[in-house]
Amino acid sequence: MKTTFNIKILLFCLFTILTVNMEAQNASKIQKTRPARNIHPPRPARPIHPPHVKPIPSHIIYPNHRHYFPPYRHRVVYHFPHRPRVYYHHGHPYHFYNGYFWRPNRNRFIFSVPPFGLRINFLPTGYHKVFIGPDVYFYFKGTFYKKYGEEYEVIKAPYNAVVYELPEEATEVYIGGKRFYEYNHVLYKVVRTPEGKVFKVVNYVN
Repeated sequence: MKTTFNIKILLFCLFTILTVNMEAQNASKIQKTRPARNIHPPRPARPIHPPHVKPIPSHIIYPNHRHYFPPYRHRVVYHFPHRPRVYYHHGHPYHFYNGYFWRPNRNRFIFSVPPFGLRINFLPTGYHKVFIGPDVYFYFKGTFYKKYGEEYEVIKAPYNAVVYELPEEATEVYIGGKRFYEYNHVLYKVVRTPEGKVFKVVNYVN
């Protein structure tokens, strides 16, 4: 009797084990027949852009803006002590001498701010490096450059850039009772630091 009981227990255990194995195999087959889930790569982090700055219309700065001409547009020379370097941008020549650019006009040369995109192969003596995060810019007398290969390209003044001097042609303007300086359609704000007075790019002029 006891032997018969033990045989029944043994058969029950074997039946249970076989049932569990069959269910596991069936589940494995079902899992294999299902299409694999697409694992999407993590989304790249959004690039950090500088805050949007809305340019200030010129008529807000200069009430009689239609008849306003920056003082640097009136600077004229008839010859250079030494031969200047000549760079071309969209077919227009720019004479580069002592860090400044001049456009030929008949028998004279008119002072000109360089256009964005103009490239030169060396920086003028006395330039300064300007750091904004990981980026490095080069500044000289109101003009910012960015290095590309072996050349330096004229770029728009980077927002929040800080410089220690402005060209003498920079114009003092007042907006909302606050004083700024404008040069080449860029507004600079005077900031006091332990090292002295600096000028910070805060906006642009249309």
